[in-house]
Amino acid sequence: MQPDFAHISHTYLTAQIFLATFADMTFYQALEFHDGEKLMQKKLHVPGLDNPTVPMLSPQAANMLQRAPLLAFGTLDPEGRPWTTVWGGNTGFSKPLGNNMIGIRTSVAAKLDPVVEYLVGSGAKGEVVKEEGEGRLLSGLAIDLGTRKRVKLAGKMVAGMLGSEDSDESMENVQQGVLQLVAHIDESLEYSGNRLYQSLGNMILEPKAGFCFPDFETGDCLFVTGTTEILFGRDAAEIMPRSNLAVRVTITAARHVASVLPFRGDTGEFSPYNPVVRYLATEQAASRADTSNQNQITAKLLEQTILTPTISRFRFSLSNAATFKAGQYVTIDASEHLDFGYSHMRDDDPRSLNDDFVRTFTVSSPPGLPPHPSKRLADDEFEITIRKVGVVTDLLFKHGSKKGAEFEVGIKGFGGEFVVEQTEEKPVVAFIAAGVGITPLMPCLTSLELGSLRLLWTLRAADLGLALDMIKNTQGLAQSLTLFVTGMDPASDDAKRSLKNVEEHGVQVEYRRMEKGDLERLMPEVRRWYICTGTGQRSAVLQWLSGQEVLYEDYNF
Repeated sequence: MQPDFAHISHTYLTAQIFLATFADMTFYQALEFHDGEKLMQKKLHVPGLDNPTVPMLSPQAANMLQRAPLLAFGTLDPEGRPWTTVWGGNTGFSKPLGNNMIGIRTSVAAKLDPVVEYLVGSGAKGEVVKEEGEGRLLSGLAIDLGTRKRVKLAGKMVAGMLGSEDSDESMENVQQGVLQLVAHIDESLEYSGNRLYQSLGNMILEPKAGFCFPDFETGDCLFVTGTTEILFGRDAAEIMPRSNLAVRVTITAARHVASVLPFRGDTGEFSPYNPVVRYLATEQAASRADTSNQNQITAKLLEQTILTPTISRFRFSLSNAATFKAGQYVTIDASEHLDFGYSHMRDDDPRSLNDDFVRTFTVSSPPGLPPHPSKRLADDEFEITIRKVGVVTDLLFKHGSKKGAEFEVGIKGFGGEFVVEQTEEKPVVAFIAAGVGITPLMPCLTSLELGSLRLLWTLRAADLGLALDMIKNTQGLAQSLTLFVTGMDPASDDAKRSLKNVEEHGVQVEYRRMEKGDLERLMPEVRRWYICTGTGQRSAVLQWLSGQEVLYEDYNF
């Protein structure tokens, strides 16, 4: 979807900039990768590649320049720090001029855009600023978000000029909106690309980088510059779990400018190739992806118990002894079965390109450890109860249905601490669940006084088999359960039979969604509330329980 860019009337000047690329020859010799690129490719075991960089303005690049509505450009300030900006808004503002020269004519914020400031900002309006000597080094990226295409450029500035055409106000009236920022450490993930590692190779030789973060809707932009450090293997995983390559950026200077972009745009569709968000080890959500244990063990799939058409319980045995506690999750690594190696593009399954196939699932079986042991399984066994929702769960469902076939997955460890517990002073607790959000409660049931548990569970009619299984395996649970049944199909005989069985066990069934009043009636006796639902329902429940003691688990799938 092509973003809709529109120019706005504000306080901008017209800039004209002329640049020369690195060669003016009709025939040229192929370029070698420089030492930084070679080192990156060696460390990451990239097979031999030809360098696609050409020392001239190729026809493809010239064509892209004329079609791209955006152009990111970077240069160095007098202190040698790199800064980056983005110009454009409409196609045709940059074009080839012949003899490996390109020209750019676009509206810019002369006193606020750092790249404009360092290139031509010192000149008066209409004054041509010519480069002396070899000229300043520039790098650029022509971008077309609509087609998701880009082309890299590099060259040297020849001349530039700031004009006053199309300007509606004087620059003195611009609101700068500059914020003072505290220098801090940031890390960003390196994800699948063309494996040339040109940008990271540059950082090996010159550990500096400049970034701009534009907001096309408001016109605001954050410009930052800093030093870089490339982290490999365990060093990368320590700051960003489940990563083997990361870039640490130490920000040395920054400026945030309101309305600095001379154009506006509506956000289009996000690329399906965008990698999933990974958290830093210092962020709370990263605790669900802890892979600090390098001695990975394996687990053999022993049994699949089908509970509903889309929910099953899987029993595993571990290759080595491992212990877990109630309320913990297991981190499963299925990359051995799903990772097919490198490919630059994968249109049939774009999300898999940057997927490490590592997932966390709540352990639904009780542990065999004190203080409340339950020896239902062998010491080396555990269970997960999951819905079929993605490539990893699809894999488990596929192999679980194969009788007699051995199937193993990697286990990176156990973690988490979402434990449902009661105290002698305040024994009554409530657990609010939706769908398979019930799983954190399952391993805790043997240690709870069920008469002091208030379980409010929203469940689709098609998933009633999960509720029946829990009720049959946990004596006394039915009297603590209020079931809110949604999606009831009057024509479904299976749903009717399941519902009849649930009611015969003494469960209170409501044929509607949970409401605020359902919680208010319990507030006088409940001392602590546990929540494991989707984000939408959780937001509503948290508002209803304002002022109450609440613990909740992320459940965003």
